[in-house]
Amino acid sequence: MILDSRNEVARGYLIICVIYVHILYVVQAVGVPAGSTPITDAQIKLLAPHVTAFFYLSGLTSRQIGKRTFASVAQNSLMLLMIAWVTHVVGLLAATAIYGGFATPRALFGALAKPVILGTGDVTYVAWFFTVLAVVRLLAWLFEKSKPAFVLVAAAIAGLLWLAQRLGLPDNMYEWRNWPVATFFFLLGMKTPKTFRLSPPLALAALAGAVALTWINEPGMWHHPPCLRHCRLDFISQPMLGQYGSLPVFLAQEALFALFLTTAAGWDLWFITRPARFFGVASLQILILHGWVITTLFSVLGYLLPHRESVALLVLLFFTGPALHAALYLLLRRPLNWLVAAISAVSRRVTTALRPVAKPRIAA
Repeated sequence: MILDSRNEVARGYLIICVIYVHILYVVQAVGVPAGSTPITDAQIKLLAPHVTAFFYLSGLTSRQIGKRTFASVAQNSLMLLMIAWVTHVVGLLAATAIYGGFATPRALFGALAKPVILGTGDVTYVAWFFTVLAVVRLLAWLFEKSKPAFVLVAAAIAGLLWLAQRLGLPDNMYEWRNWPVATFFFLLGMKTPKTFRLSPPLALAALAGAVALTWINEPGMWHHPPCLRHCRLDFISQPMLGQYGSLPVFLAQEALFALFLTTAAGWDLWFITRPARFFGVASLQILILHGWVITTLFSVLGYLLPHRESVALLVLLFFTGPALHAALYLLLRRPLNWLVAAISAVSRRVTTALRPVAKPRIAA
């Protein structure tokens, strides 16, 4: 129970940062001239990569996934995929109703269907996470059931992706660039002992290490001394962009951040712990809502923001962004809960209907 509470707080911290980082991208986009937002650029560089910690937290609460049936795991993954699809479709329809943008119904249908068929290219910037988590849960289940079967499936997936690229199919189908690292951190979370926690000094040291490694991580970093001040602010080490910088450094920075996050989530800091738990408990619904806020309100935000960044502006955005999401969630909580429940029910019916014709038997 204590672990569940810590996980909720940790998810809440991440969601607050996700909201803030997406707002920072708007600040960066409207900055004039280009490159005139160094504080914003630095925050994006230091914060954006740590979305990887979501998969570590998911692994922490999925230790027994190997004991579940394939149908049970498949139902959960199908639910996540359907949430990604619905999030995209509703977001695109809402944005089209407000702003237009499609000359013909056929063009609109193509934009609606592409992420459903290819698993990438959604308009919300959050649906990718549901898609990746759906795949990762299946891979983690297979890893627990049979290591040889996992290796064979991983090799088959790599071959299919290579073939898809050779055939000129769209890149990053079903967000495959995220799968290896997301699976690694999901499994790392599964294998982390329940009672593991760093002491406060070690947790702060882990945070300092994560910040330092994230700051200096860039392509070719081993060919020159580490940068201290003039690092590449244009480079962000994150899998969803298909870039790690140095992979060992990336894995180290994210592992250190995950250890700090799960430890700090157990600290009783009432002025930030309670809001974090609020966002963490309703993390699924708030992520869905956040995707819709991006597609419908961020264009307006771009017109409202000044073309010069300031510390006061960034502080204001840090607090008002989550506050707006909290207010919208309280207003739309019932329909959001109904939507998640309805998708879960549909995914359960689909997997139940397919169960007689799809019963994989994997040797332990």
